[in-house]
Amino acid sequence: MLAQNFFYDPPATIKYWENGYYKTIECEINKFDSERNKLEVLENGEKVLLSMDCIVEIE
Repeated sequence: MLAQNFFYDPPATIKYWENGYYKTIECEINKFDSERNKLEVLENGEKVLLSMDCIVEIE
């Protein structure tokens, strides 16, 4: 699903773990930072970095 979103750029719904809670974000996947193991996404035009270790699901 991650590769598909990179190439076709549809909106993605990502479920992730943060501070003891599951959270969901509606966003566009911008890029993957392999050095820091983070996924950079755009939510309403703002960059958000999500740790790949905390991502539970990408739709």
